[in-house]
Amino acid sequence: MNDHFFDAFRNGKDLPAANISETENSLAIELATPGMEKEDFNISLEDGVLTVSPFMYMNP
Repeated sequence: MNDHFFDAFRNGKDLPAANISETENSLAIELATPGMEKEDFNISLEDGVLTVSPFMYMNP
């Protein structure tokens, strides 16, 4: 894993590029995170707020 990516991600700086698209029935989000898989992230939706976090920081 790239420690620089996680440090920036956790500190809210230099976030990865994102593509977001919406249809009537869905929302798609693509993050530019080279070397990482979707399983490496924790994704949650609470009170209308979508949060995407590197999984290792949610469960150290």
